[in-house]
Amino acid sequence: MIMLKYDHQLTEVKTRLPSVNRVLIVLPQNLNVDNLAAGLSLYLSLKTAGKKVDIVSTGTPQISQSNLYGIGDIKNDVSKSGGGNFIISLDGVVDTTGTMQQVPALEKLDWYPEGSKLNLVFHVVPGQRFEPSNITSRHEESGYDLTFVVGTQSLNELGNLFISNSQYFAQSQVVNIDTNPLNSYFGFANVIDPQASSISEIVAHILPSLTLSMDLDVSSNIIAGIYFATNNLTTKVNPDTFMAVSQAVQVGGSLPNIQPQSPQPEVKIDYQNEPPLKYQPQVQPAPMQSGQISQQPSPLQSSPFIVPPQDISIPMPQVQTPSTPEPKLQPQFQFNQPPIVQTDQAIPSASTPTQTVSDNPQPNSQGFDLRQIFQIPQMPSGAQPANAIPVQPQPIGGKPETYHDQPPQTQASPEERPMGEFATS
Repeated sequence: MIMLKYDHQLTEVKTRLPSVNRVLIVLPQNLNVDNLAAGLSLYLSLKTAGKKVDIVSTGTPQISQSNLYGIGDIKNDVSKSGGGNFIISLDGVVDTTGTMQQVPALEKLDWYPEGSKLNLVFHVVPGQRFEPSNITSRHEESGYDLTFVVGTQSLNELGNLFISNSQYFAQSQVVNIDTNPLNSYFGFANVIDPQASSISEIVAHILPSLTLSMDLDVSSNIIAGIYFATNNLTTKVNPDTFMAVSQAVQVGGSLPNIQPQSPQPEVKIDYQNEPPLKYQPQVQPAPMQSGQISQQPSPLQSSPFIVPPQDISIPMPQVQTPSTPEPKLQPQFQFNQPPIVQTDQAIPSASTPTQTVSDNPQPNSQGFDLRQIFQIPQMPSGAQPANAIPVQPQPIGGKPETYHDQPPQTQASPEERPMGEFATS
């Protein structure tokens, strides 16, 4: 006969298991994939063996753990799994001195409803006292024959689950399964293995020791728990770990969904063919003078990862000094001037008080021929129009004055006659 790994710890459990009817599996409050997978594997395997199994935990499973089989059957309290007859226990009313257990003070028991309440009437024998010391209640089938506590260091870690249901733990035999070396060994059977990679690995070896079967769901849970605890079989593994995984895979268990990482291209550096590094001393720039623009490169230009631009010339602003503006040249128009005809007629000089407006003006001093511009017909030299109006020269700084009915003055000689001074209407 082949001796399995935990046979010596499970000898009494193996002997008692065929007569067990109801089994309770308790999980810790801090749930993870490992303790969940181990407890659910026991739960599914015991149900397959025909046992009435309940699994409870005060913790809440996460969405990432929903891929485990049977996770929807976990309950929060033991009382929700009870059933059968309801029993009220009265302590201190039974006479245990005689051979037959009797209640001498109790004559009969009766009951009657009152609204939503049910009253129990204990008819007491006259002269006797009926005073129970303690009153408890339970369902007839709520007790468990065997209890598995998974991944818990002590029963006190279960908190309210243990305090509210202490009678269940007292009535049944507790099997303690854990990998923590600080476990308090509170069960009548303690399977504590600190060298195991996970609780799921321990359960994988417990099932064949108790002659429990392993189907597809159970094996898949065991593989998921071992992969979680060992970081995909990379830490804290031993030969028993790979044996448990191989047995689960042989049954048909599925591996967890692990996305493979794409390999990164390997970069090879040839240090032999690289040119040697040359030391280049840094030249300190000369101190700047006032008005001089800094030519020192910026940190971005000196970075070895940025290629500086080539052949970039920055135009310097040209400063122009104020200078004397050059005079603008007026355009000069030159016309062909006709020859000046000298006549013997005397022309009043500038000193004479009157001037005669002629309809045949001569070219002015700048070379303009007014006759050609205004299309004035040419008159004989010395002739004056009939409507000639004498014009008095304007004094400087005053208004022009016109003199009428003045005697004619002596006219100036042709040499004294100004050239080109005429007024036309």
